[in-house]
Amino acid sequence: MKREHTTTQSYIDWLKSIGCVLYLPLTQDGDLQDRISGASLQYTNSGTRAYWDNNEGMYVFVGPSYHTQSYTLANSWSAATFPDNEVSVLTTFKKKSANGNGTFMCVGNYTAIGNATMQAGTSNIASWNNSLYNCAYTLSSAGRWLYDNGALFATYGAYAPYLPQGWGGYNWYVGSYNSNNNGREVYIKETLMFNKVLDLQTIRKIQGYE
Repeated sequence: MKREHTTTQSYIDWLKSIGCVLYLPLTQDGDLQDRISGASLQYTNSGTRAYWDNNEGMYVFVGPSYHTQSYTLANSWSAATFPDNEVSVLTTFKKKSANGNGTFMCVGNYTAIGNATMQAGTSNIASWNNSLYNCAYTLSSAGRWLYDNGALFATYGAYAPYLPQGWGGYNWYVGSYNSNNNGREVYIKETLMFNKVLDLQTIRKIQGYE
């Protein structure tokens, strides 16, 4: 069972101290605030709004049409936010739609690294199980590391377009880079982004295993 974190200032300060640049806890209906910038997700009047599911106690995010942004975030990021050209993304999520592509939180020019919604290395919802899932994806110029439910799943070679300097911008938003995102629904409990590669012990602490 995942241990729930409270969004206390001490916890937020700790996240900041280890390089957190985005923390969307999504704790309750109406809570769309990033605890790092203080800004909230703003609906763009495009696509379907995210909505709260009382039974699951989670927000459901809906994939907009190809190259459409449904929510934006005024985070004021720049190249200086990612001084080492590294990034880690952590997300707790759950399957809702039966199929399609479940990755629609993006950065820059529709780069699909705004969060981490993969199970066993795939964003194909049809391959996901129905359980609450913790994914973490860390990237640097030395390589990529994918973690599933608190354990290393796979290591990959570096991929420059997914690194901050390859995003084509530093805006973060709910959008769609793939036509298979359109109308797909995913429960998302929380998502975080860091400007460095996190080790497994830190990932496990954040995701409630330690």
